[in-house]
Amino acid sequence: MKCLSCGFELDDDAVFCSQCGKKIELPVQDIAEAVTETVGEAADAVSEVKEAAKPVEAVEKTADKAEEKVRAVAEDLKEDVAEAVVAEPVLPDTNATVAAIDEALEALNSQAEAAAETVTEDIKDKVEEKAAEVKEKAEETVEKLEDKAEEVKEAAAPKTIAPEIKPLKKREKPQYEAPAEEAAPAAETAAPLYTQNEIGGAAPQYAQQQYAPYNEQYAAPQQPAQSEPEAPAKVGALRISFAGFIAILTIIFLTLVSLLFCVRIGCSGKVLENRTKNMNINTVLDADLGKRSLSDAIYNEVGFADASHDEVSKAEFRVYLSKTNLLQYAGSFVKDYADYFIEGDIADPSVTANEMADFFVNNDVVARTILDCELTNSDYNKIRTTLELKDTADNFSIDKWSKKAHFDLGNTSFIFSYVALGIILGLVLVLLVWIAVIVDGRGKHIVGMYGSVFSCSGGIVFAVGLAAVAGTAIANIITGWFIFYLLASLLLPFGVMALGIGAAELLLGFIFKRIRRGIKNSDKRNKAVEKALMGV
Repeated sequence: MKCLSCGFELDDDAVFCSQCGKKIELPVQDIAEAVTETVGEAADAVSEVKEAAKPVEAVEKTADKAEEKVRAVAEDLKEDVAEAVVAEPVLPDTNATVAAIDEALEALNSQAEAAAETVTEDIKDKVEEKAAEVKEKAEETVEKLEDKAEEVKEAAAPKTIAPEIKPLKKREKPQYEAPAEEAAPAAETAAPLYTQNEIGGAAPQYAQQQYAPYNEQYAAPQQPAQSEPEAPAKVGALRISFAGFIAILTIIFLTLVSLLFCVRIGCSGKVLENRTKNMNINTVLDADLGKRSLSDAIYNEVGFADASHDEVSKAEFRVYLSKTNLLQYAGSFVKDYADYFIEGDIADPSVTANEMADFFVNNDVVARTILDCELTNSDYNKIRTTLELKDTADNFSIDKWSKKAHFDLGNTSFIFSYVALGIILGLVLVLLVWIAVIVDGRGKHIVGMYGSVFSCSGGIVFAVGLAAVAGTAIANIITGWFIFYLLASLLLPFGVMALGIGAAELLLGFIFKRIRRGIKNSDKRNKAVEKALMGV
């Protein structure tokens, strides 16, 4: 760089001339470059405004044109400054020159700022207008496409949908080709390929086409997916526990009604009378009652030795009893007792001392035939008196039994009546229905509970019948006690009925359990199939 006054060669960054001491003034070219830089910053500001409005295509065009216009003004200024440099290469060496340059720079800066503000306001207005227009067009396009999609879905929906297995493997989304009638509306709403130059002229200026992202609502109408029926919710543990409690009550009442029915039919008065008459008289007389047989017990109890004046021994008395109608006589009393307890249609049948003595009076012919002595009415009266003194009849008094039991045994007939049996059976049915309601009607739980109810009740009834038939006989063989022989003879019909009813209930329980197992196996197979399909 040279000094403008003396022409001395100076450094580029010198402020004063080292030869003449004059202050170094900047050339007009540098001032022009500064002006150009300022104008360039204004153009960059306009570019930033354009970037802010870039989402809207029309506004982008306007910003580009505004930027070009500002740059053109800057180029004109640059050319004017260049011409001024050529015409007047050096400014006068005065302070007024520097002030004029500063004023020019300030004026240019204010003009650039004013131009930028004006362009920014114009751009904002354009942005708002274009955004409103684009929003309206987008809403119209969405509405049209939604209407078309609904029409296509209605047209493509089948009248009847055959059930099918829901695919477990994810399928690819099918490509959709818009039909011809939809092409025109879509073309109308699509973004234009070019826009009119709104600033500088009518020449078309191409812009980048904006494509909307893929939206599933505009995709091809899919065939309505086959919705599988939702699996019912599992029955809670509380419901299962409560159903189990009801099942226990059902077992109790079912067992009770089964046993009561067996007693009602198998232990009726007629049945027990026949069973008593069919017993072996010798076995009965020889029955062990502890330290003596039954015949010896009767001999001592009625005082037969005193009545016969010690002329009849125990052995002879046994032979005498074996020829009498002892079993028929006892059978009639057993029938009366059974009818009283079960049927309840007769008066108190308790045996008295007179009725016991009448047995010997009625068998007077047998005594004359078998025994060597002949018994008189006085002898029979002695037997009657002995029985009364020993209170033998009290052992067979129902009133005495009721006092010991603290319960009127005559009321037991209500328990064995058909009305009571019907009520208990109805209660059992209600409990069975209640179980089904508690488990929410689930077949697996219903048949499982029913299987347990019938199996447990049938097992108990069957065990009671087996004990009545086989248990008493085995106990009689082992012990030889008369009570077991008596029970084995009298309870045989009851035991057979209990075995039959128990076996029927066990069969029902087995059937329900088989059904339960079948349902369980079916569930396992279904789960295995689902796992296999998931692995495909």
